[in-house]
Amino acid sequence: MTPDLIVEVLSPATARKDRREKRALYQRVGPLECLVVDPDGEYVERYSLGEGGHYDQGGVFSAEETLTLSSIEQVDIPLSEVF
Repeated sequence: MTPDLIVEVLSPATARKDRREKRALYQRVGPLECLVVDPDGEYVERYSLGEGGHYDQGGVFSAEETLTLSSIEQVDIPLSEVF
């Protein structure tokens, strides 16, 4: 069973791999939404699975914003509480 949401937290040692290889893997597996969290930069990248099974260009959310999940209804994450 494929999860609806995957959250990847970057670390300096694996950030490149997490952004490229894992995102490509997740796209093949098919979760509806993928979040890439950068704790050092204090932002979240959100990718949503669209038509044809490909992630969109993504959106970037800063620590001052609230992230509303598209994969789970009625979940809003104030990123100031995350960072």
